[in-house]
Amino acid sequence: MGYWMRFFDNHKKPLKLANLRAGLRRVDRKFDIEMGELTYNGEAFAQVEISEPGDGTFDDELANFRTAVAAKRGAKSASKAKVLTTLDEVKRTIAVRVGDHDDALDLLDTVWDWLFDHRSGLLHAEGEGFYEGETLILALK
Repeated sequence: MGYWMRFFDNHKKPLKLANLRAGLRRVDRKFDIEMGELTYNGEAFAQVEISEPGDGTFDDELANFRTAVAAKRGAKSASKAKVLTTLDEVKRTIAVRVGDHDDALDLLDTVWDWLFDHRSGLLHAEGEGFYEGETLILALK
């Protein structure tokens, strides 16, 4: 079970799982990333992967998101334009498959906070839409 959340990162500086792990551990030493599993205090709560242009997954997913956003009717033009610009400039996605852990969403708040503090981009939550920080700027259901 679970669903997907993605951070669309358009920061120029590369990001690897090791960088994300180090950043999260500076916030709380109980966070870890082992073989693509996000853990807290040794307990897995999500899976994470970073995709970049040319790896196959990245290009297809990005095209699907662009199509969905472009087809969105009734959205504020500024919000839609911001999402499309972010998608045009994205350098990588940080995709997280949220697990069934009771505290997964609370724990992921720390991940998203770190990304918004140290990177630039937008967060997409499956079944909800695009967020800038904690603010939903474009609903996609």
